[in-house]
Parts: sequence; C-alpha cells; structure tokens
Amino acid sequence: TVSKSMREPSSPRNALVASIEAGLRRTLGLGRVVESDKAASRFRRALRRCFSSDGRIRWDKLFAADGADTGRTGGSGLPVKVELASGTGDWVVAQANADAGAANWVACELKHDRV
Repeated sequence: TVSKSMREPSSPRNALVASIEAGLRRTLGLGRVVESDKAASRFRRALRRCFSSDGRIRWDKLFAADGADTGRTGGSGLPVKVELASGTGDWVVAQANADAGAANWVACELKHDRV
C-alpha cells in the first residue's frame, strides 16, 4: 500500500519535514547519521509525528521520550519555553540546565549562518 505521506506529498507537514531534513543534511551532517534508506525513512516518520497535518509543532510529541501523547504541554507534562534569537545558545543552555525537570526549552536562531 502507498503510505499516507506519499499520497499527500504537498501537505504542509510533508513540505516542512522535507525542508527540515534538507537543511539538516546540508548544515549538520544528517546524511552521515542516516546513511541507509531505512534509517532515513525512520527519521522522516519520527519528524513527521512532531507536526500536525497543517504544519504546527506538536510539543507533546516533540518532547515525549517514547512518543506517548501527554497533552498540550511537553511530552513530560512540563511547560515549553522558547528562546528566539538564541545566538550561539550559551544563555539558553544555561537556562535549560537550570530548569532541568521543570521545563522543556526550544532555541531558535533565524540568522544561524551569521553565528
């Protein structure tokens, strides 16, 4: 049978997953980690679960250690804190370490090519 992702290749979720995968291959060496087609397929499936069909982040799936659905907070039931313009990440790493067990953190640097 044809997988759902193959039937709707232009869905927002699949476009987002393809873009993230391409970026990770280009900038962080993802291709070396998922060398086989089977590993790449598992990676895409896991990443696809982290987004709703309309491309929204599913925090509960992103932070769930075992893929369990634990509601609208992070997979562990913890709040999600977001740091925008995180630069090299030093500050957000310190905050995440200080909040260990109390919150999940996401860091986003939009100008990563300049950091």
